[in-house]
Amino acid sequence: MDAPQITDALDRLQTLFTPADDAMVDLSNLVGGHDGPLFNAINALQDALLHDLAQSIGCTRDLLVDWWVTHEWGSNPMVVIYGSGPTQRINSNAGLAAFLAEVCS
Repeated sequence: MDAPQITDALDRLQTLFTPADDAMVDLSNLVGGHDGPLFNAINALQDALLHDLAQSIGCTRDLLVDWWVTHEWGSNPMVVIYGSGPTQRINSNAGLAAFLAEVCS
């Protein structure tokens, strides 16, 4: 995949995940926890989507989970160093896509 294709895929994933995540937080607050078949099903679907995208890109699922959970789609920038190059701050799906297209292809 090239950078524009990866950007598009990450944007689509964010569009799908954000409302689902928000709804799961609301439901968890309502029922006092986040265990149960509905939570498990949504988590399994999200994991499958992340796995498939990671495989398409040639990166790890863990990297995409980190981008989603820890870096909140760039709201908390990711700092990367490729080879002996300079430190890069990635704060958008397009920025991550450019990095992944360079290092994973």
